[in-house]
Amino acid sequence: MDITTAAADSRAALEELITAAEAAESRWTTPREPGKWSPAQVTEHVAITFEQAASMMSGEAHGFPSVPFFVKPIARTFVLNRTIKSGTFPSAKTFKAFDPPAGPESPAAARARLMAAHDRYIAACTACDERDGLIESSVFGRVPSEDYMRFMTLHTLHHRKQIPTA
Repeated sequence: MDITTAAADSRAALEELITAAEAAESRWTTPREPGKWSPAQVTEHVAITFEQAASMMSGEAHGFPSVPFFVKPIARTFVLNRTIKSGTFPSAKTFKAFDPPAGPESPAAARARLMAAHDRYIAACTACDERDGLIESSVFGRVPSEDYMRFMTLHTLHHRKQIPTA
């Protein structure tokens, strides 16, 4: 997979999420079940994740934890590589910096927010790819741009499933 294909796959996953969010307008701020996120919160979480990933790649402050250098290969093997290989994002509690207290006021506002965050993320991925083809992750270490983008695409698809369509 090249960066262009990875970016297109990411955009397609984002469109799936946005389409589901738009279909959930009547229950926009209602969690799908107690203790779970509402569609508004799901979209906000994904937007925050794109923004924080772009910040990390740009060398700016971000919400991802910085793990010790000797833990990064373990995280890369057991989280990133396993996720890419299986094609399924693991269920887990998110980092505090990515926990959305609320979300955009409407699906239309979520669309605008997600598109802006995704554009910034894709620009950061592209810059890394043009530099040396690697993304420096504070969790996984140096990983090929396409691998990191695939991981994030699976993250988006994972959250797409959290917005019921009926």
